[in-house]
Amino acid sequence: MRPHPTGRHARIRNSTGFTLLEIVVTLVLIGLGTALVAPMFRRDTLPDDDYPAVVSAARELAVRRAQRLVLDVDDRGQWRLSAAGDSTAIGAGVLSDPITASRLSLTPLGACFHERGPDARGWDAIACAPAGGWRR
Repeated sequence: MRPHPTGRHARIRNSTGFTLLEIVVTLVLIGLGTALVAPMFRRDTLPDDDYPAVVSAARELAVRRAQRLVLDVDDRGQWRLSAAGDSTAIGAGVLSDPITASRLSLTPLGACFHERGPDARGWDAIACAPAGGWRR
């Protein structure tokens, strides 16, 4: 039986470099960190053309921000999106087809409530659309 090496002969091989496992773990950690930080640098853009697209984008933004948002549209078709209780605009634009003035409240859970306007009665809060669908 061979004696167990001690002293300067204890190190049989030189360990230079990294093992494959260490490299994989490092890459996974870098990937997770990037996935968590990258959405913070994403720019929030809202469409500028038709009402259904603006409502859909505002709804998505309310869910992503986990914040109640308010979408105001005036008689000339100018819209403005802001956080509830805050006067600072998150986005603004002009609709291609002007509609009657309305005010939508968008919840962090994705529901949309019509606060005023002629469509307030026939509004589906879960679908974020008029009860009969969007008129084209």
